[in-house]
Amino acid sequence: MSVYSFGSYPEQIITSYGPTGNIVDGPRLFVNLTEAVFGRRFLFVKAGANPGNFAPYSRAWQIETEHVFSPKMRVRLNYLANDSGGVVVLNSQVVRQNNALVLGGNGSSQYRQLEITAVLAPRGSQKIFLSYVRSRAHGDLNDFSKYLGDFPSPVVQPNQFTKLPGDLPNRFLAWGFFPLPWHMRLAPVVEYHTGLTYAPVDAARNYVGVPYSDRFRYPVFFSADARASKDVKVNEKYSLRFSLSVLNMTNHFNALDVYANTGDPHYGTFIGTTSQRSEATSMCCSSESVPAHSSGQLSFRSWLLELGRVPIRPQILMS
Repeated sequence: MSVYSFGSYPEQIITSYGPTGNIVDGPRLFVNLTEAVFGRRFLFVKAGANPGNFAPYSRAWQIETEHVFSPKMRVRLNYLANDSGGVVVLNSQVVRQNNALVLGGNGSSQYRQLEITAVLAPRGSQKIFLSYVRSRAHGDLNDFSKYLGDFPSPVVQPNQFTKLPGDLPNRFLAWGFFPLPWHMRLAPVVEYHTGLTYAPVDAARNYVGVPYSDRFRYPVFFSADARASKDVKVNEKYSLRFSLSVLNMTNHFNALDVYANTGDPHYGTFIGTTSQRSEATSMCCSSESVPAHSSGQLSFRSWLLELGRVPIRPQILMS
């Protein structure tokens, strides 16, 4: 609906001021325009020639192989390719000598991912999962949702096709389940990945350099967490699970934000982190929904949801 109602959105008036408060440019009125897409399109897309005839699409293919080296070790290799086209983007243009914000449907994005996952079963009900993901994500930056969503950006920068903000070239994740005495279980999680990219801007909110390039990245992310849990059976149907979680045990600095404005004296300084902390929880579950200690898949998802960190594409190989 945001696309079709764009022409009725409030129009922008931009005025630029100098250091002394004097007007150096403007005021400039930017009218809202919606263009039509012409030419060759995706095979299954049929649309007329009216403004707003956008039809975003995605083509994806995946190949996967798995090999069992022994009863205690199996490895899965997965490659994923995804190409999106017809992405709705917003650009600032001059149309018939008038400044305009033009909504178009010629954006695109690309995602490639190679994933290697190994499952180890050293002994008994012990399980160790190792996952490495090599990926890259490129696309148009001016996706319309950035400007027409619930919290729109007030400044429309020139569109560029470059790395996307969520580009993570390298990501390693290890987790496991280990039985403890007194019917308890230990579930550690270790995560390491390349820092996210960011886009430096100047005082006028214009990009400085190539936004979201490898030159502008957060420090690497590292977190070692663990949870010890115990299920206490109340009756045949219900059980109580008590757990103690320790997050970021090494107290590694994992930046949450950065001063990205080149006019800021603190430019380039990373701020915010999730420091080491402990959490004690308990919950009541139906015995039908609580998996046995050897199952792993549901327990791992619950564990990550409690941490508030769900991995990009975890592969849990359990038979």
